[in-house]
Amino acid sequence: AAASGRASALGRRLSGVTPSARRGAFSLLSTQALRTVMALNHQPAPWVREGAVAGSLLTRQLERAGYLTATGPAALARRSRHRRRATRVALPVVGAIVAMGILARSFAVVRRRARMLEAMVEERTSALRAANEQLDRLASTDPLTGLANRRTLMAALQDARDQAITTDNGFTFALLDIDHFKRINDGYGHGAGDEVLVRMADRLLKGMRLNDIVARYGGEEIAILFHGATLDSATGIVERLRQEIASTPLLVGSQAITVTFSAGVTEWRPCEDVAATIRRADEALYEAKRSGRDRVARAA
Repeated sequence: AAASGRASALGRRLSGVTPSARRGAFSLLSTQALRTVMALNHQPAPWVREGAVAGSLLTRQLERAGYLTATGPAALARRSRHRRRATRVALPVVGAIVAMGILARSFAVVRRRARMLEAMVEERTSALRAANEQLDRLASTDPLTGLANRRTLMAALQDARDQAITTDNGFTFALLDIDHFKRINDGYGHGAGDEVLVRMADRLLKGMRLNDIVARYGGEEIAILFHGATLDSATGIVERLRQEIASTPLLVGSQAITVTFSAGVTEWRPCEDVAATIRRADEALYEAKRSGRDRVARAA
């Protein structure tokens, strides 16, 4: 029914020609046009296929009526004239169909290439983004412990100082040093010493608040920046960590190694620079070591 409707619509558009020419045009559309479009594009548009079905339907009806199967010289001459007239009418239609098929195929190729280019750009962009993130991590973290490195710590201290000046919300700074670390390296090997640093860093991170920063300051020294913490609260946190680490040996390979640390804690003073705060914490750390190690000293 749909094919017959298409055929009727096409017949009305060709109403200016003789009935025999219209029959020839439909017949030609059903053969030449579909073959040409299918040769150019393996999947012709639905309207092309439906037009071809309509032409074939009309051809079969004409054959059953005897218009296309009559014999004799007169019938042959009549069909020849009809075909010539139909060719003049159908050729522009066939040309338009072929042109549409070529354009459709060209547009499909362009869209396919555009999608391929978009996928390539997205892939390259994702790879570049991942590489930049990796570079940022390498530039801001210690490769052994995964803690923030000294460069990151100094930038964070400066930011905390600037914020404290504008908001009157200070910070506290602590320096930790593993006691007798050289003995660990000499007795268990440098690999064990590195493992002790890694395990201790993990324990310190687990005991910190979310906004605190733990960084490897250098060698076996670890620094902690307590944002918005008072001297008493920061000292209490460091003392709790000292007791937990001292009472629980670190398992390195098959050996349990008892580790202690000494620490110096100080609070930032209004308007002083970061270097002064670090120096005061370092002096408190050495005071803890002179007092027998495995303890926390504070500098007011």
